Amino acid sequence: MVGLQLGARPHYAPASIDARPLSGAAAYASSGNTGYWFDSCSIGSDYVDVGGNVVDIDQQHCARAIYSDDDFGQRPDETYADYNARTENLYQEQQRDFDTCLRTQGADHFEVRYHADNRFRQFQLTEAALVLLIAGVFLVPARWGLRRLRP
Repeated sequence: MVGLQLGARPHYAPASIDARPLSGAAAYASSGNTGYWFDSCSIGSDYVDVGGNVVDIDQQHCARAIYSDDDFGQRPDETYADYNARTENLYQEQQRDFDTCLRTQGADHFEVRYHADNRFRQFQLTEAALVLLIAGVFLVPARWGLRRLRP
């Protein structure tokens, strides 16, 4: 069953694709959120180029574009309004730097491939049919072997 779920399930039906622009990609990278939904079966996510080909991003190169949490801490000498303005500027600068880093490596947008949760019953029926087919394939040689063991 694990083999069916991990190996075959992504190929039961064409995947739905949610294409997201690069703007705001630093928020995904800094929080570790790749955009998966809890109510669907996620297949994968990648940065892709204009032609839809997967782009291998050098995360070490783009890590410089993400500021540390220390940069976003409130300083003792600033008011709350100054803190909000400074962190908003830092966040916008971080977004621009990270987007530029991704674009220089060839990325055009971010894609998430998934199967929607409304396909769950279809996948259960498909897996049940596959398990019955595999059981039937093993049943034929087992019956043949049992007949040969008769006295």
